[in-house]
Amino acid sequence: LEQDESILFFSNFASMLVPYLQTTSELQMAQEMEVLQVQSPLAVHQAFMLQFTLRREDYLANIDERHRAAFRVIDRNDDWKLQESEVVEALLPGHERHTKFLEALGLLVNVADIYAA
Repeated sequence: LEQDESILFFSNFASMLVPYLQTTSELQMAQEMEVLQVQSPLAVHQAFMLQFTLRREDYLANIDERHRAAFRVIDRNDDWKLQESEVVEALLPGHERHTKFLEALGLLVNVADIYAA
Protein backbone atom coordinates (compact mmCIF):
# COMPACT_ATOMS: atom_id res chain seq x y z
CA LEU A 1 0.00 0.00 0.00
CA GLU A 2 1.09 3.57 -0.56
CA GLN A 3 1.54 5.91 2.42
CA ASP A 4 -1.93 7.45 2.32
CA GLU A 5 -3.54 4.04 1.71
CA SER A 6 -1.56 2.55 4.60
CA ILE A 7 -2.69 5.25 7.01
CA LEU A 8 -6.32 4.93 5.90
CA PHE A 9 -6.18 1.13 6.11
CA PHE A 10 -4.63 1.22 9.57
CA SER A 11 -7.14 3.73 10.95
CA ASN A 12 -10.07 1.59 9.73
CA PHE A 13 -8.37 -1.59 10.84
CA ALA A 14 -7.56 -0.19 14.29
CA SER A 15 -11.16 0.84 14.89
CA MET A 16 -12.19 -2.84 14.81
CA LEU A 17 -9.15 -4.28 16.51
CA VAL A 18 -9.90 -4.54 20.23
CA PRO A 19 -12.53 -7.34 20.09
CA TYR A 20 -10.25 -9.43 17.86
CA LEU A 21 -7.24 -8.92 20.12
CA GLN A 22 -9.28 -9.71 23.23
CA THR A 23 -10.43 -13.00 21.71
CA THR A 24 -6.99 -14.04 20.47
CA SER A 25 -5.44 -13.06 23.81
CA GLU A 26 -8.04 -15.16 25.64
CA LEU A 27 -7.25 -18.14 23.41
CA GLN A 28 -3.53 -17.70 23.95
CA MET A 29 -4.10 -17.49 27.72
CA ALA A 30 -6.19 -20.70 27.58
CA GLN A 31 -3.32 -22.49 25.83
CA GLU A 32 -0.87 -21.27 28.46
CA MET A 33 -3.23 -22.42 31.25
CA GLU A 34 -3.30 -25.89 29.68
CA VAL A 35 0.49 -26.03 29.50
CA LEU A 36 0.81 -24.83 33.10
CA GLN A 37 -1.95 -27.21 34.21
CA VAL A 38 -3.79 -24.44 36.00
CA GLN A 39 -6.04 -25.69 38.80
CA SER A 40 -8.59 -22.86 38.60
CA PRO A 41 -9.17 -21.82 34.97
CA LEU A 42 -12.22 -19.72 35.87
CA ALA A 43 -10.23 -17.62 38.35
CA VAL A 44 -7.46 -17.13 35.79
CA HIS A 45 -10.00 -16.15 33.14
CA GLN A 46 -11.60 -13.61 35.49
CA ALA A 47 -8.17 -12.17 36.32
CA PHE A 48 -7.38 -11.99 32.60
CA MET A 49 -10.64 -10.15 31.89
CA LEU A 50 -9.91 -7.65 34.66
CA GLN A 51 -6.39 -7.01 33.38
CA PHE A 52 -7.56 -6.71 29.76
CA THR A 53 -10.35 -4.31 30.77
CA LEU A 54 -7.86 -2.08 32.60
CA ARG A 55 -5.54 -2.11 29.60
CA ARG A 56 -8.42 -1.40 27.20
CA GLU A 57 -9.40 1.66 29.26
CA ASP A 58 -5.82 2.95 29.12
CA TYR A 59 -5.68 2.17 25.39
CA LEU A 60 -8.84 4.17 24.76
CA ALA A 61 -7.57 7.08 26.86
CA ASN A 62 -4.33 7.18 24.82
CA ILE A 63 -5.64 5.87 21.51
CA ASP A 64 -3.74 8.20 19.15
CA GLU A 65 -0.40 7.56 20.84
CA ARG A 66 -1.09 3.80 20.94
CA HIS A 67 -2.03 3.70 17.25
CA ARG A 68 1.13 5.58 16.24
CA ALA A 69 3.25 3.14 18.24
CA ALA A 70 1.41 0.13 16.79
CA PHE A 71 1.75 1.42 13.24
CA ARG A 72 5.50 1.75 13.77
CA VAL A 73 5.65 -1.86 14.99
CA ILE A 74 3.87 -3.13 11.89
CA ASP A 75 5.85 -0.95 9.46
CA ARG A 76 9.14 -2.88 9.72
CA ASN A 77 11.11 -0.82 7.22
CA ASP A 78 9.73 2.52 8.45
CA ASP A 79 8.59 3.70 5.02
CA TRP A 80 4.95 4.34 6.05
CA LYS A 81 3.87 1.74 3.49
CA LEU A 82 2.30 -1.35 5.02
CA GLN A 83 2.98 -4.66 3.36
CA GLU A 84 0.63 -7.63 3.62
CA SER A 85 3.26 -9.74 5.37
CA GLU A 86 3.80 -7.02 7.98
CA VAL A 87 0.10 -6.88 8.85
CA VAL A 88 -0.25 -10.68 8.93
CA GLU A 89 2.69 -11.04 11.33
CA ALA A 90 1.17 -8.44 13.66
CA LEU A 91 -2.13 -10.34 13.75
CA LEU A 92 -0.70 -13.84 14.11
CA PRO A 93 -0.84 -14.98 17.75
CA GLY A 94 2.43 -16.54 18.80
CA HIS A 95 4.48 -14.43 16.38
CA GLU A 96 7.04 -12.09 17.95
CA ARG A 97 5.62 -9.13 16.00
CA HIS A 98 2.13 -9.87 17.41
CA THR A 99 3.48 -9.60 20.94
CA LYS A 100 5.22 -6.31 20.11
CA PHE A 101 2.00 -5.08 18.49
CA LEU A 102 -0.01 -5.85 21.64
CA GLU A 103 2.66 -4.13 23.75
CA ALA A 104 2.53 -1.03 21.56
CA LEU A 105 -1.24 -0.90 21.90
CA GLY A 106 -0.90 -1.40 25.65
CA LEU A 107 -3.13 -4.48 25.49
CA LEU A 108 -0.64 -7.24 26.31
CA VAL A 109 -1.62 -9.33 29.33
CA ASN A 110 1.17 -11.62 30.52
CA VAL A 111 0.79 -14.72 32.68
CA ALA A 112 2.78 -12.88 35.36
CA ASP A 113 0.19 -10.08 35.32
CA ILE A 114 -2.56 -12.63 35.93
CA TYR A 115 -0.88 -14.19 38.93
CA ALA A 116 0.09 -10.80 40.36
CA ALA A 117 -3.58 -9.72 40.40
